[in-house]
Amino acid sequence: ACYAFWQGGDFIKNDEPQGNQVFCQMNECIPEVVKAMRAAIKETGSSKLFSANITADDPNEMIARGKYVLSQFGPLGENCAFLVDGYVAGGTAITVARRNFPSQFLHYHRAGHGAITSPQTQRGYTAFVHTKISRVIGASGIHTGTMSFGKMEGDASDKNIAFMLQDDEADGPYYHQEWEGMKQTTPIISGGMNACACQHSSRILGTPT
Repeated sequence: ACYAFWQGGDFIKNDEPQGNQVFCQMNECIPEVVKAMRAAIKETGSSKLFSANITADDPNEMIARGKYVLSQFGPLGENCAFLVDGYVAGGTAITVARRNFPSQFLHYHRAGHGAITSPQTQRGYTAFVHTKISRVIGASGIHTGTMSFGKMEGDASDKNIAFMLQDDEADGPYYHQEWEGMKQTTPIISGGMNACACQHSSRILGTPT
């Protein structure tokens, strides 16, 4: 799948449920991904990116998985991000990954967050607050929904979530936030998106299509 996608695409990832299950073990899967990346780069002449899910229920296991992935990618390690299910595994999982792999792009997947961030729950906190926390604890990127153009809840006002993550200062629903040079977090537009819908998100965010 990686090889076929990389013939025209640039980035593919393990998704949130893909960890180290018996039917797709990391020590069998990752070497094949590396082979596919090398072949795709050689054939297309373009750099390719992969996000490997290192989420585990034990910090030591997460670190071991991260080290294993980097050992397999070797010189292509900079082409590999680490995906962590930040809501399911908790903020500690994000900080463990950041402290042990300070140079790696840390891909925060928020699967399950709707249990506390959905307006329908009447409890918890908002997706806006959730994403701000992700920047504080060191995520390089986090999923931010689709502003209603995919399968997720949301609307055009969600663009403020993206601005809060990527700008040095931004307006929130109640307060003006100044990040004082804290590293940016990339807003990842994801959730039932397709090529036709991307143009709408770009228009709302004010970015060229």
